Amino acid sequence: MEVAGANRRWRGQFRYRGSRRESAVAQLFSLGGLTRLKLSIKHTHEHHTKTMNKTIALLGLLIALTSCSTIGSRMRGVSPGMTKPEVVKILGKPWTAGGAAGVEVLHYKDDGYYFVRLVDGKVESYGPENRRLNPVTDSNPPIKR
Repeated sequence: MEVAGANRRWRGQFRYRGSRRESAVAQLFSLGGLTRLKLSIKHTHEHHTKTMNKTIALLGLLIALTSCSTIGSRMRGVSPGMTKPEVVKILGKPWTAGGAAGVEVLHYKDDGYYFVRLVDGKVESYGPENRRLNPVTDSNPPIKR
């Protein structure tokens, strides 16, 4: 059976909708209700997606801003003669610490390895550390007195 004109495109839409006596207007009305429901669901999904994207973007920005404060950048606040509590206040808790005979070495690990060497409780030297080739210890390098 050949359907002419605009009805051709709607033929499959109404195949299982009610009886043949149901009017085309009633069928279109019920179809519109489903469309509104689908749009409502789509709108809710889009809203949640936008909210999630904003949350992820904010979280990424927060991580980027806090990661800028590395041990290496905070090491600039350390200076010779500072005490251990002053160093810990600037750099935080050391990754490891050790020493002997009045010498203590604080090791920090972040984007690299860093050390702070304290002699008699005061900063004697500090900076980046090459842990493979030349780790800093209580006797290496020799203490500057």
